Amino acid sequence: MGLSIANFYTVPLHGSQLRVPYEGVLGAYSEAAVAASDKAYPSCEPIPYDQFEIKFQAVEIWIVDRAVLSVENSLGGSIHRNYDLFLHHRLHIVGEVQLLVHHYLIALSSVRMEHIIQNHKPPTGTIPMQKYSHQNGSQRLP
Repeated sequence: MGLSIANFYTVPLHGSQLRVPYEGVLGAYSEAAVAASDKAYPSCEPIPYDQFEIKFQAVEIWIVDRAVLSVENSLGGSIHRNYDLFLHHRLHIVGEVQLLVHHYLIALSSVRMEHIIQNHKPPTGTIPMQKYSHQNGSQRLP
């Protein structure tokens, strides 16, 4: 899988703010880890990427300035894919960001908890939704 400048929205300009990729889409928890005022790079240009490998390549060839990568999840454990990528790329961990994440079960206001029999989860919500499903007897759907 190759990477070229065509994979990205704009070319970084001299003197511009830091360009920092995160995994996911706008509004993802990883975007909050990058750009929140008390987190990694508060005045950066956060850029959504959908693949960890692409972020590593983008930093190596200077398409972006830094990257914020998930390596641990307090509920799901280590993200082994990113640890493996550090073995194959010339990047180093230079800091840590901790982000408190709250998961919510959303339903219409007229729905009572005991009537919930199925729940749908986003990819990042796997562990919390499995826990809810187990405790409440509902069926978790992908």
